[in-house]
Amino acid sequence: MPANSGRTVIETKNAPIVKNPLSQAVMTSSPNSRLLFLSGQCGLLPDSGQLAGLDTESQARQALRNVGAVLAAAGVDYNSVLKCTALLADIRDAQSFNSVYAEFFQRPYPARECYQVSNLPAGARVEIIVVAEVATDSSSGSSRPSAKL
Repeated sequence: MPANSGRTVIETKNAPIVKNPLSQAVMTSSPNSRLLFLSGQCGLLPDSGQLAGLDTESQARQALRNVGAVLAAAGVDYNSVLKCTALLADIRDAQSFNSVYAEFFQRPYPARECYQVSNLPAGARVEIIVVAEVATDSSSGSSRPSAKL
């Protein structure tokens, strides 16, 4: 069996495309659902590749918009996210990050962890990684989006 059997690469021009050896997201399937693993998204503007701003809030908001764009390319939205990892340049920014995060996610919130890291790509202050579930129609195996963005 090939190493990539059951995997689909998800790519969209609505989120930054980097030249590093990675996919924006990879979806794997089982009989009743698929898991979608997104690569980390920073607060880069898709058109210019520049940071959305210098502060944590503007970068977090853009990073979450980029996450939303990749989710939409897979046919799902923020409600499908099961787990989120937030990487911050300064853990003291966690409260301001949380206020932006709450604009995009509702109860029941995804499982989440938040870490301070010493360096992020492009000098970013925030990077967000998520795992989402894509429901499938068990009779046909096709994906059934939970909602539109």
